[in-house]
Amino acid sequence: MRTGEINALYVRPGLTGRGIGRGLLDEAHALLESQEFRAVLLWVLADNQGARRFYERAGYRADGHTQADVYDGVAVSELRYRRACWSGPRTGVADSTVGHTDASGSAR
Repeated sequence: MRTGEINALYVRPGLTGRGIGRGLLDEAHALLESQEFRAVLLWVLADNQGARRFYERAGYRADGHTQADVYDGVAVSELRYRRACWSGPRTGVADSTVGHTDASGSAR
């Protein structure tokens, strides 16, 4: 199974809640789906409840894996989140390309 990973997604704090993060995440998902990745992973700080809720609303779930890391001399705990992102070719759908973006970023 091909699994992709989102390494980082940040939105300036004063701009949160405007759909920017969701738009970026949707574009990442579209790119992964266009390349037939079956799942996507990301790591989120365990204490970052806002980010965890954001990813959970987008269909991610913590999968039980954790890691400890050090950023700027501070020890942090991260949780791995996973989401399915491609379920195979769409069949029996009259127009399965509406609202999707191809790997070049062009709407199909």
